[in-house]
Order: sequence, then structure tokens, then C-alpha cells
Amino acid sequence: MAGPQLAVIDASVAAKWFLAEPESQTSLELRRAHVDGRVVLNAPVFLPFEVANALRYHALLGAESVAVAVGKLFGVQIRLDPPAPESLSQAVEVAYRTGLTVYDAAYLALAERLDCTLYSADERQIAAAPSRVVHIRDFRGG
Repeated sequence: MAGPQLAVIDASVAAKWFLAEPESQTSLELRRAHVDGRVVLNAPVFLPFEVANALRYHALLGAESVAVAVGKLFGVQIRLDPPAPESLSQAVEVAYRTGLTVYDAAYLALAERLDCTLYSADERQIAAAPSRVVHIRDFRGG
């Protein structure tokens, strides 16, 4: 019997767990697959900061709503990859190779290191590595 599928998510996917946006339902399905143990979600350690920042700039959310959302994000227990010289070096290399920011490249570098899919709703991220990055709308249940 095969174990759970590894996957990396970026902030564009996790933010959809708290916002009514296109692909929010599919993002929630991916979260459910993680909670059920069919998928193990991973992300760089700064994911909660990026999600909080995205929510902070949403017109309908105030500080209390963002704080509650971030608490729920931690409750999902995504595996947060800590910074290390090797992971930062790889993110920089990926950034130069793809033209992404180092922040965005860190997600892709982690997916490469884990040899798994990166789910995103960020078109630049998807275009940078279409063989590794899958649009969240194409998630099919894990």
C-alpha cells in the first residue's frame, strides 16, 4: 500500500482556504486530503506570513479575522520547511533559472527537493515550471 502523496502549496492556495475566490473549493479539497492523510502538505516556513499578508489586504477582513485565519492555518499542521543554507542556495538558483522572486522560487525549490508537485494559483509560478507546478483547479483528490 502506498503512503500519502507529498505536495507543496504556496500562499496563493492556502489563502483561498479563507477567501471566497475562484478555485477556493478545490483548495479546500486539497486541505481535506491533507487532513485525511491522503496528501502531506509542505511549504517554506514563511508561508504563514505570506498568507497573513494576503488576507491583511483583503477589503473585507480586519485584524481579528486575519488572526483567526492564521490560527486555523497552523491547525492544519502543514510541514513547514525551516531555512537552511542549502535550501536558500537552491531557492536562489531556481530564482535565477526561472526569473521568479526568491520567495516564490523557495516553493519550487522545495517541490524539486521533495520530488513532488507544487500546487499554485499564481500564473507566473505555473509558467516558470509547468512540469512541476500544477494549477490548483487541476487537483484531483489525492
